[in-house]
Amino acid sequence: MNPIEAVSAGFKKYATFSGRSPRSEFWWFYLTYMLVIFVGGPIFEPIYLAFFVMVIPLWAVGIRRMHDTGHSGWWFAVPIINVVFCCIEGTSGPNKYGDVSITEL
Repeated sequence: MNPIEAVSAGFKKYATFSGRSPRSEFWWFYLTYMLVIFVGGPIFEPIYLAFFVMVIPLWAVGIRRMHDTGHSGWWFAVPIINVVFCCIEGTSGPNKYGDVSITEL
């Protein structure tokens, strides 16, 4: 998945907390979030608006990433463990959260 597809998928599934997200979708969306917040913050004063626009899709893509690894979305709220789960490869084939093909655009 290329970066533009990954970020647009994160926004298209704005508040979809079910299903699965591949590693690339999560990490490209997370990188975009960090760039907007930390690089755009000093440049633009009302950066808090970007935070509120992007925080819900970030949570959604993170929870879908947990689902892709076969774990409950609640693991996204646990520091350090969520980073480990976000880095490991997702389960191949269907799991209890859906099929891999659901995440493809």
